[in-house]
Parts: sequence; structure tokens; C-alpha cells
Amino acid sequence: MWWIRVDMYQLAGATDRLRRRLTGRSVIRSGPRSGNVPFRMWHADQHLGVILVAGILTVSCAPQDTETQVPMEAQISRADFGDEWPLTVDEGELRCEPPSRVVFTDPDGKEWGVNGMAVTHGYPEIDSIWADNPDFPDTKKSIGPLIDRGLAMCEE
Repeated sequence: MWWIRVDMYQLAGATDRLRRRLTGRSVIRSGPRSGNVPFRMWHADQHLGVILVAGILTVSCAPQDTETQVPMEAQISRADFGDEWPLTVDEGELRCEPPSRVVFTDPDGKEWGVNGMAVTHGYPEIDSIWADNPDFPDTKKSIGPLIDRGLAMCEE
């Protein structure tokens, strides 16, 4: 509760400074006559404080432009990547959903999360179609080229 009081006092001081700039008069008074401030002035300050807080919340809660962008997509295949192709399917669609979700759609239409951001947003992990690395047993091929290509689409 203490920090709320501090913020309210800071807000009252900020509204008083703003009122002084606009009208040349101060609302916050000290001394024996401080109780004689008209109700209208305090009422106006309360509204000014509410307007300031509402404005701050509106700006801080505004959606970012990257979330409203249309996803970029491209058809990719084993021929595009050669030996670096990391999947068991031969082709599909790679897309980037801003800000940085890389998603692969296989020929059957199933969507897979290629990077952690896509998996976090509900896409299944791509492990089922991720090819094993023939050079190193019990490991997978590098998925890095797909992630790099997808993230490059987000930057365009």
C-alpha cells in the first residue's frame, strides 16, 4: 500500500506542475489557508490525474506493429538445400509469423513449429519429420538452415 501512496503523491505533484504551466496558479497549497482551496479545483485535478493515467495505459497497452503483419511464406524443397535438408519429407511450405515464429507445412498439410517461438505458440514440435544425422548416431541434422531462412522472411 505504501508504494501506491507514493505514486498518488507523485501524480498530485505532476498534475499541480501541469496546472501551474497552463494557468499560472498552483492547486497544492501549504500553511494555515491550505484548507480553503475550492472543491472545483480539486475536482479538476482528480480528472486531470485520471486522464494522465488513462493516457499512459493506452500507450503502454497498444499493440505492436509486428504482431499485425501478414506472415511471409515460401515453397521449399530438398533441391533448395541439398545435403543440408534436415527433414524426412521432400518439400513443403516455410513461413514466418511475426515477430519470429517459423512454421513448416508438410505436403499433407500438417503444420510444425520449427523454432521455439512457434512451439510456444501451440505448433507441434517438428521432431516427427526431422531427419537423423547419418554422420553421428542418435543425433538429428541441423535445423539451423530452416530457421535462418524463416527468420530472414520475417525481416523482409
